Amino acid sequence: MMTETRPGNTRRVSDKNSVCIKGWRHLHTLAGMEGRLMAIAAAQRVRGHLTASERTEIAFIGIEFVRVGYSIRPALNLSCAMLAISVEQLAWQIDAREWIWAVDYESGAWQTAQEGDDNVPENICYGGIEYQPVPHRSDAVDASVYVQVGASGKHCFSVTEPGCGRQVAILPSMYMARHLASYAVSVNGGLGDVLISETSEKPTHMSFDAWLTDGLHLSCDAAAGAPATPRIRA
Repeated sequence: MMTETRPGNTRRVSDKNSVCIKGWRHLHTLAGMEGRLMAIAAAQRVRGHLTASERTEIAFIGIEFVRVGYSIRPALNLSCAMLAISVEQLAWQIDAREWIWAVDYESGAWQTAQEGDDNVPENICYGGIEYQPVPHRSDAVDASVYVQVGASGKHCFSVTEPGCGRQVAILPSMYMARHLASYAVSVNGGLGDVLISETSEKPTHMSFDAWLTDGLHLSCDAAAGAPATPRIRA
């Protein structure tokens, strides 16, 4: 990833107690993002590959997407949320790696700005394996996502809740695991810290959507017998 950029000074919509993002201005902005991505997708189909400038354009759209607040589903009304999902899905189809890099980069910039340098999570060790904190695009209040240090990327990835050692899911790729982890630590997901580690085990689910539609996902408290909190579709 060669794109050179810095997080902007304009703060995105607050995760909590914010006014709902709605109205024709936001729909126009999202439609513009979708149109730019559709033009890139069309050129990719004709040419067979992406150019460096198109990858850069995808990255800047992703950064803008987070900066305005479109990555936080609870902050959007239904119309904006549906269009935001279309934008995100189109970007994943074109170049998932570039889009995830941009979204994680900007989300991490806001996370650091909000927490302050003194409160940035440090690396942790669990089961003899070292994990490092990574940015996540969610409205988590007090939870972090940690990724195994030195993962080769040649195997599947397990998402685990370290508080009780419960395995949440195994997914076939890192970006799918990080997507699931971002949801898991959000207010809708309801979990605390989660770990992403490489595993030779077979996937339990082939996508985030498959996991989300697989039914009720219990937290540690629910698994121990406490009432379960229903998970809301992202």
